[in-house]
Amino acid sequence: KNDSKVIFASTSSLYSGLKPPHREDMEINPTDYYTEARLYVERLAKLYYILYKVNSIGLRFFSVYGFHERPKGKYANVVSQFLWKMMKGEAPIIYGDGSQTRDFIFVRDVVDACVKAMESNIECDIFNVATGVETSFNKVVDLLNDILGTNIKPKYIGNPIKNYVERTCGDTKKAEKYLGFKYKYKLREGIEELIKYERF
Repeated sequence: KNDSKVIFASTSSLYSGLKPPHREDMEINPTDYYTEARLYVERLAKLYYILYKVNSIGLRFFSVYGFHERPKGKYANVVSQFLWKMMKGEAPIIYGDGSQTRDFIFVRDVVDACVKAMESNIECDIFNVATGVETSFNKVVDLLNDILGTNIKPKYIGNPIKNYVERTCGDTKKAEKYLGFKYKYKLREGIEELIKYERF
């Protein structure tokens, strides 16, 4: 009725099992219900465009970290989970050896991507919201120690999760070209903003 565009969240989890850098044109092979559901939403959005001309943009968020994550508890981003532990002087818990990587993107950059998608004239498409930078969990702990002025070693345990994603790294070319979106916050800068928030 209002000729509105739908901007919806999808996920980088769709790339599970695929070798980085992850591109939007890769063939998706869901390995769990979560990724199957996200792919279904993307396909429904495309179908609504074909049948009813409902414009939409799906944004495949990579590893989003930032403010207001405490209600998410154990489902919060590992950056926040590690930070909460280390601010109390406790060891962050890492599954495996800490070499696994994520493409961490700060929440303010994610908001910027959403606004750019909203303001674009694109009718129906999918875009990565990522930095194109891989960072290991061990490196996250090193960064937090450096910024906090601590020397806390992580606790390594066996990985209990099936279909665990070892690496994520988004190809950002499409979003840069068509949305004009490029991340602004490097991981260190985002963590510094997060620490200010947590200490406030």
